[in-house]
Amino acid sequence: MKKIIDYKNLSIGKKFTVTLCLILMFPLMILFLWINKSVTDQIVEENCKTNLAILKQTENALQSMIQDITSVSLEVIGNVDLQNYLKAYDISGTKNKDLENDVKFYFGNKIGLKNQISRVSIFTEEELLFQFGKYMLNESGEYIPEIKAYSGRMLWLPAAKDENYMLSRDKNIYEVNVYRAINNHDNFREILAYERVTVSEDYICDVYSGIANENTKEMFIVNSSGEVISSLNKELLGTNLYNKEYFSELSKKREGYSFVENNKTTVSFYYLPNVQWHVVKIDDKVGMVEKSCVCKSVHRFCVYSRIFCDISDSKYPIADILYGNHGMGYAYSEY
Repeated sequence: MKKIIDYKNLSIGKKFTVTLCLILMFPLMILFLWINKSVTDQIVEENCKTNLAILKQTENALQSMIQDITSVSLEVIGNVDLQNYLKAYDISGTKNKDLENDVKFYFGNKIGLKNQISRVSIFTEEELLFQFGKYMLNESGEYIPEIKAYSGRMLWLPAAKDENYMLSRDKNIYEVNVYRAINNHDNFREILAYERVTVSEDYICDVYSGIANENTKEMFIVNSSGEVISSLNKELLGTNLYNKEYFSELSKKREGYSFVENNKTTVSFYYLPNVQWHVVKIDDKVGMVEKSCVCKSVHRFCVYSRIFCDISDSKYPIADILYGNHGMGYAYSEY
């Protein structure tokens, strides 16, 4: 055990050396900490800006995907054969086979060209009329009130599973569904039927998840109600993030970043106004950078202080005086 030498028993020269070093060390410590904080804040700020810029690189791809789905939806509601079929069905209550075959031929070829579309269906409140892609036993009418309230606009729903699929394997896949009312082109107040366009959640995830790295804790898309549209972490699908610490920031800004978990985690995000989604990326990189800066600065201070003390008293370095160790090798190995 090292012996601690009493300051009162030191010679005047050694007391002077110790006092001088202590007087210089404390201001230097304060200066180092202040410099470290300033540098760390700058590094954190730059990292946050970089994270946001990297995240926004996914915006064009997501917008392109949304535009493709929108185009398919518009083609469905604007197709002349479908309009004629639905009008005839609305009047007579019977299906015109010739028009039905025309609709199936057109959309069967059209939908087949869109890899991101797994299914398109046309249905009324009573019956499933058409479906292209994966086969479903029936269409649930639970969203019809919401579809009507959207007045012909697209209703995007969060990722969910559907028990109405015929094949059991399809029942366990998360999908994102888009609904829209099909209005009569001769009377836009009249709704002839409803459409549903289905996209695999995995496909949406692949569009934006390529930028994730070892520092990424979470990455997801959330709507204005907090419902998860898509997520890199599949455990978040089917959940609501409205009560999360960072969600209030999403409702205030179109893009930016904020800090959570005692400033150890940064949340970067941007907004897609046409679908009212926020794309969010959560990283712990800022916390690691902060820790790294502090450790390096404190380590430098200890090294510089030791060198200064050794120079001040080459016979008995200050650390050896304080710890009663008249030999530099042991002290340095302990450090």
